[in-house]
Amino acid sequence: MIFFNKYFAAVWLSLCVWAANAQSTLPDLTITSDNGYNIVSWQNPYKSGVKAIIVERSSDSNFNFSAIGIVKDFKNTIQSFVDVTPLAGANWYRVNVIFESDVEWRSNTAKMILDSMDIVNRKQVTSLESLQKSVNETINTKGIKEDIVKETVRQIEIPKSRYIFTNPFSGNINIELPDTRVYNYYITFYTQNDKKVFEIPRIHEDEIILDKRNFQSTGTYKFIILRDDKEFEKGFITVY
Repeated sequence: MIFFNKYFAAVWLSLCVWAANAQSTLPDLTITSDNGYNIVSWQNPYKSGVKAIIVERSSDSNFNFSAIGIVKDFKNTIQSFVDVTPLAGANWYRVNVIFESDVEWRSNTAKMILDSMDIVNRKQVTSLESLQKSVNETINTKGIKEDIVKETVRQIEIPKSRYIFTNPFSGNINIELPDTRVYNYYITFYTQNDKKVFEIPRIHEDEIILDKRNFQSTGTYKFIILRDDKEFEKGFITVY
């Protein structure tokens, strides 16, 4: 019985040491903020055996974390994730690494505080996927540097419409058209591949709010506004 207790204690101590060493290899997060986007990055010690890497965010340091995205390429030495819809105020991040053995390891938590004006002034880009891909490539070739997103955004930035735009806080779509009682407006939304999503054949109010759930998925969409059967404006919106 005494032998069993000593043996059990030795095994337990070994497991504790192993766990401590394993925890020390978890990625320490680094967060930078640029142009209204938050970039979460970390050194990647795992080149194989990984099933999923999930990035989570919360407005609280300990509770209410929810998944905001996944990392698709497990082989990059420096991994990163661009949060394209950070919250005004405190943003807490953590990363879950799930291995093929179903063992799950979790990173430290890290915080970035974002001013609401940074969100209001955030640039619109043609594709959120392109932004994520370009930032990943830049980080892996040049490392984290100042204005990393600004350089990428400058290449894929598109002008914001004055008539149809995304509310940066709710994610819903604001439509503000002049003289809707005088002119007949017709709006059609398309995917990036020019597939029609839906249309609004008649606008009766100068200002309306379009629920983002009408689009069924996030991403960048095209739109065309007709006024009295003539093209009035065309552009892009981003659905978060």
